[in-house]
Amino acid sequence: DFFTSLIDISWPWTIFSFAASFFISWLFFAVIWYLIALGHGDLDPAHSMPGASHIFCVDKVNDFTTAFLFSLETQHTIGYGGRATTGPVLFGNHCDGCSEYCWGHHLGLYGWNIFCQIHKTYPARRYSDI
Repeated sequence: DFFTSLIDISWPWTIFSFAASFFISWLFFAVIWYLIALGHGDLDPAHSMPGASHIFCVDKVNDFTTAFLFSLETQHTIGYGGRATTGPVLFGNHCDGCSEYCWGHHLGLYGWNIFCQIHKTYPARRYSDI
């Protein structure tokens, strides 16, 4: 069982898997945001010229590094710097919502895991804390 295995691993592996899962999540959604920008034509230099009428899917995403930073900003903050999804591109807004949904489940899973790890470590206090 995956959840039981998460509880049974040692603390260093718990912390490592916690940090690695954050990075993998950021990387996964960065690839998705990059592919959205690539497919929508946002990475074409002609669209960045003054006077171009192209509507960007995500403002200020012009390479993979900025897509990674947008993924990180989306999953960590309630406000954005210069990068944000635009209204007319519906798929970008759906991806943004999916990213937040996955992020919430991710935090819930690891919050549960750390709670169980603590109670596994101190079994005498298990019922007195609840």
